[in-house]
Amino acid sequence: MFGFIAPKKLFRRAVDRNRVKRWIREAFRLNQHLLPVSIQTNTIGFHAVFIAISNNLSYKEIEVQMVSLLQSLTDRLTATPGTRLTRTPKDRD
Repeated sequence: MFGFIAPKKLFRRAVDRNRVKRWIREAFRLNQHLLPVSIQTNTIGFHAVFIAISNNLSYKEIEVQMVSLLQSLTDRLTATPGTRLTRTPKDRD
């Protein structure tokens, strides 16, 4: 189960919030094949929320970030137990 959020603090007008949520949903829909099959078929319980945190992104930037995020998520979920994954500076916060 996945959720998509565009906060009112960043997107004052409903039109802008809806457009950004549509872009995020579309980027996810086009790239969900990158996820492991167990998530795609709901074999394992998995919930995620995608939140827009910048109000000046284009669709292309959203799609690039979505692909990166889904690939990172897939790497983490398919890693064998005990394997250390390299962490990005963002992960250390």
